[in-house]
Amino acid sequence: MDSYELTDVKYSGKNKCKISTRETYYVQVAGKPLQLMTQECTYVLEKNGNDWEMTSFADIKVTDRINQ
Repeated sequence: MDSYELTDVKYSGKNKCKISTRETYYVQVAGKPLQLMTQECTYVLEKNGNDWEMTSFADIKVTDRINQ
C-alpha cells in the first residue's frame, strides 16, 4: 500500500459502522509492467468490547490503473 484516506464514515447505531476509503497500491504482476492502482473500498466494522473489528468488505471498486 502506498497511501490511503478515509472518505466517509457512517454509523448505524453505536456498535456498527461503514468506512469508505481511497487506497493506492503498487501492483506487480509477472510479465507485466509495474502498475499504480487506486481503488475505493467500503468496510463494515462492528464494536466488540472496546475494539472495532472489520466484519466484511461491502464494496471494492478499482478507479484507476497507471502502468509504469
